[in-house]
Amino acid sequence: MLFEELNLIEPILKALQTEGYTQPTPIQEQSIPSIL
Repeated sequence: MLFEELNLIEPILKALQTEGYTQPTPIQEQSIPSIL
């Protein structure tokens, strides 16, 4: 799964890309959809 698939807003996606992050950790992958 990629961060783009988590339906995050564009500013967050851009910040993640700027820092070089493309894939969430397993815990992020499970928790982000629940938080949103």
